[in-house]
Order: sequence, then C-alpha cells, then structure tokens
Amino acid sequence: MFFNRGVLLGFLSSLLSIASSAGLTNRAPATVKTKFGTLNGRADPVSGINGYYDIPYAQPPIGNLRLQGPKPWTMPFEKSNFGDPSNNRCYGIGLMTNSLVTGSEDCLYLDVIQPTVIPNKLMSVYVFIHGYVYQDLIQRENAADVNRGDFNDGSKSDNDGRNLVISSIRNGNPIIYVSINYRLAFLGYPGGSEAGKHNAYNLGLIDQLMALMWVKANIQSFGGDPNSITLGGQGTGADSVAYQMMAGGGVNHGLFQRVFLESGAATGLTPIPKADYAPRQQQYNSIVQKSGYLSLVVSFYD
Repeated sequence: MFFNRGVLLGFLSSLLSIASSAGLTNRAPATVKTKFGTLNGRADPVSGINGYYDIPYAQPPIGNLRLQGPKPWTMPFEKSNFGDPSNNRCYGIGLMTNSLVTGSEDCLYLDVIQPTVIPNKLMSVYVFIHGYVYQDLIQRENAADVNRGDFNDGSKSDNDGRNLVISSIRNGNPIIYVSINYRLAFLGYPGGSEAGKHNAYNLGLIDQLMALMWVKANIQSFGGDPNSITLGGQGTGADSVAYQMMAGGGVNHGLFQRVFLESGAATGLTPIPKADYAPRQQQYNSIVQKSGYLSLVVSFYD
C-alpha cells in the first residue's frame, strides 16, 4: 500500500494535536535547561522551529558496556551546543550480506524538534522509531523472504520530523517531535546461545525503552506534555512500537498513551527468532573468531 507523504503528515499532525489546542502566546528561545545542563539548539525563525540534536539519553555502549543493557545518562552534558544536525547512526551488520553499515557504537542519542512559539498548555509529543532501509536487494533475492529486514540499518535522521512540526504549527495545534537512535544488528540484537545465557537479546528494544524513559522525565522542559506521548514508527520501527506495547505484559508505566504504526505490526519481523536460529549462531561464531576471542563472555559480558 502506498501513502501520499503530505497527506500522511497532515493526518498525523491533526491526530496528535487533539490534546494540544491552546492560544499561542510564548516564544521559546533555542535554549532548554535540564538537570544535566543547558541545551543550546538551533533556531529557524523562518520555519518557526527549534532543533536540538544528538542529546545523549544513555551512556555510550562501549568498552565494558558493550552488549549490555543501556545505562541511563546521569552526568552533566559535556557540551552545551546541540544545534548542529548530524547523521549519527548506530553500526549495522547485515545478516544476509554481512556488510558493515557506516556508523558508530557511541550512538544512543535523540533529537527534539520544538515550535518556536509555544501554547499556554503543554504540547503533545510524537516519539518516532526509525525502521530499516532495505539495501543489497540483489543479494537478498535468494533469501526465503526478500521483504525481511533484520534491524540492520537506519537512524534518527532518516525521517525529517521538522516537516511534521511545521505542519502542526500551520494547523494551529503545535506538537513536539522526538526521534531516537538504538543499537542495530549484532550489537543491538546479538544471537547465539551464549548471548541468550546472558540475557543479551533485543538490546535495541531496551534502548528504545530507555529513550522513552528519558522523554518522559525531560520533555516538559521543552514544553511537552509527559502524559500525552504518541509512540510511532515505520517498517521495523512500527514493529518495535508493537513490541513496546506488549512488553511487560502491556504495562508501559505511562511512557506513552497512543501509538501510530506505519507499514509494520507485531506480526512482522522478530529481531531474534530463537537462541538456536542457525544463521544467528553462525554470525555469532564468525564474530567471535574474527575478534580473536574464544568466547565473547570474556571480552564483552564479564
């Protein structure tokens, strides 16, 4: 099914802004104070939005935090300038092609787009989870299902949330947009029996949960309503939204109140099918061998 992007943006902004209607009176400078320090963003007076980019929501998952669950960001910010958009993305290693997608391990960041002129009441918030970008399709043609992705690519900057916020402003019901990075492929969804023994499956989904906790705790500083959050996604991002709905037996502790799934569902791709799924175990064995370790327990888990 194909959607007109402009129609979709207009519909979504109208849907999100139901709880945001209010008179516009306050002008927001591109500066936000949080308990971790001051964020200086980028103001775009022509479009009427402020952007804050690469805000850390968790500690970098490197060194002894590699292949561990995310640890919350607890330190003062190391910088104050968050106004430079970037294409920061997490490393991806394709399951079907074993190709390395350019990125970084230090990638657990989020972006916030805020209207310059804000209403008297707190604004509704849309948190977007990116999906994969299909690539190497020729090499995938012999796969059992050419339409299966493997959470191996994408970033928070793939979808331009500025247009959604601008559309909401024009509709008279401004919202705040948040997009997040999360670990991908082997670093986010390590397979194999050893990873299972250490509860290291689905780390990317746990990253998403950590980002939602950050939004819940901090979005009011941007003028957002922590009790009016819509969680949305596209492709595997929509699959992720469905998984977050089901996590904890469907109890999300108020981290989001509405969902929006585009081209994905709970019946879509499962990040890790099962511990003994042969391709994942083979990938795990290959990475162990190439890393020079006899076991990732020694290098990563302990």
